[in-house]
Amino acid sequence: MIKPKICGNTPLWLQLSLRFAFFGLLIAYITFIVLTMGWSRKLISYYHGQIGRLVESTGSIEELLQELQSNGPALRLFQSPLAGLPDPFRPTLSVRLFSFNGLGWEQIGGPPLTSEVSREKLRQQLDRALEKGISRDHPPFWGRENDFSFAADVTSPTFTDPVVIHFSGIHSGLIPVVSFFLQEILFFSLLFLLFSFLLSQLFVKRIIRPIHWLSEEARKVASGARETSLNLHGRDEIARLSQTIDFMKDELSHQISLAQHQADVLETMNRIDKAVLSSANREHLLGNVADIVSSLYPKNGLFLLLVNRKGNGLDLLVERQGIDSAQRVERFFASNQELSSQMRASLENSRLFHSSELGISDHLRREMPAERSWVLNMPIVLEDSYYGSLLVTSDSKETFGDEDIGIIKKLTDQVGVALQNILYAEEREQLLFGSLKALSAAVDAKSSWTAGHSERVRLLSLRIGEELELSESDLQQLSISALLHDIGKLAISEAILDKPGKLTDDEYEIIKKHPRKGAEICDNIPGFPDVVKGILYHHEHWDGSGYPCGLAGDEIPRIARIICIADVYDAITAKRPYRNEMSPEAAKSFLLLQRGVMFEPQLVDLFINLRDQ
Repeated sequence: MIKPKICGNTPLWLQLSLRFAFFGLLIAYITFIVLTMGWSRKLISYYHGQIGRLVESTGSIEELLQELQSNGPALRLFQSPLAGLPDPFRPTLSVRLFSFNGLGWEQIGGPPLTSEVSREKLRQQLDRALEKGISRDHPPFWGRENDFSFAADVTSPTFTDPVVIHFSGIHSGLIPVVSFFLQEILFFSLLFLLFSFLLSQLFVKRIIRPIHWLSEEARKVASGARETSLNLHGRDEIARLSQTIDFMKDELSHQISLAQHQADVLETMNRIDKAVLSSANREHLLGNVADIVSSLYPKNGLFLLLVNRKGNGLDLLVERQGIDSAQRVERFFASNQELSSQMRASLENSRLFHSSELGISDHLRREMPAERSWVLNMPIVLEDSYYGSLLVTSDSKETFGDEDIGIIKKLTDQVGVALQNILYAEEREQLLFGSLKALSAAVDAKSSWTAGHSERVRLLSLRIGEELELSESDLQQLSISALLHDIGKLAISEAILDKPGKLTDDEYEIIKKHPRKGAEICDNIPGFPDVVKGILYHHEHWDGSGYPCGLAGDEIPRIARIICIADVYDAITAKRPYRNEMSPEAAKSFLLLQRGVMFEPQLVDLFINLRDQ
């Protein structure tokens, strides 16, 4: 399609005025041409009629010649239609009479032929007139001076030879007419220009008003007003333009919304990747999944079913009925014997189904509100093995569009990857913890008096940590550090460890080395930076009188402060070769006595409160 040209910065009213003026001049010119040509045809028709009456009134060629002589009655009759015309419109008329003598045409009357007259063209016109009775030579007139002619057969039975009368004239051009009517033309031109200007203003206002409105509304749309309608009702070009722009606006808004939605989807996928794949354990994973689903689908319910660690059924790990009734639970859901083949097939395949289609689904229906009748099941499959299902529930089937199903499928796939990583990590941790328990058992085995001491210190430390609401990671490090707090005693001989009497100064110095020895042994345990701190500083005292570094107060890491009180309490309540065990009341008195000396005061208060409970 050719691109239309725009007249630069010319105002629209001026463009229309110039076009109206040009159009008026064109109409005037065409009118002049049409009137001149029409007048010529009427003149020839008039001549044709007068010729017939002239021939009837004459009886011989001599009488006809006499009628056509200069200023004769016939010639005046032919010229009478031209008498009232202005000079520029009055053609110069010549009337000639020709006879055919058998050899050719001979002029027998009228003014002599000039050299400009084409004899061959004249002969052809006379032949046509003799053959057809009449012959016109009237070329198109476009405003320039040109010739016209007319020939008619006037042969009469009284004439001896065929006779043709020939009329010729010259049309005046447009320039003489303009020169003759110059004042009138200037006056009417100015009047027409004024009329064109007023008319253009009227048209401009009529045309510009909807265009101006369209421009203002389009500016609003460009500023973000997406609800504005640009549709002008009608069938003209401006209305169609507005409808096209309105369609483009709607399509653009749709594309923007689609792009925004795609960006939101990508952001959601990114959130899923970061939140789910960064989960360190099951509890963290399940919390992230619940948060993501609740943010994406706040009115939908969520169930996460996982094959339990024993493999004999399913556990319900997360349940979320909607943003206003969110809760996280972990409980047994159904055993393998309770799951029918139909129920198992429903859970092991991706599908959207009505809760009534679950077969023996009383377990799931008991968990769902009555209105949550539609269930989208996405199985978690790892290495071709079924590990559980992510179930999103809704009261409407329309909730689950293709895109929503795709997002939930992506979430489920990431949950599967994260769960697999967590399972591997749990296996590694179990293996590591088993190895560490074996090490602690080796320490306890060096002396029959300390059997079970490390495990008891671990359990006491965990109770304190839970009461302090430590994080899962901190509790895990506290558990390992407490379990291994005396591992440095592997480097000390049994003779010193089991000596029934008081240790010498040298022997005590050897005993004081076991925290450093233990820290050196455990320094390479990966992923647990605070474990070594608990081992190294668990004999530091709150008042700075402990070993190996003489730290005091808050300088002592909290993990070491916790292990210290648990270690001392278990030691004084157990029998040793050099003393008897303390009673619970005596141990309590000892702790209170050492409050702010050996132990952090707040920990003493907390520990006694736990012991009393």
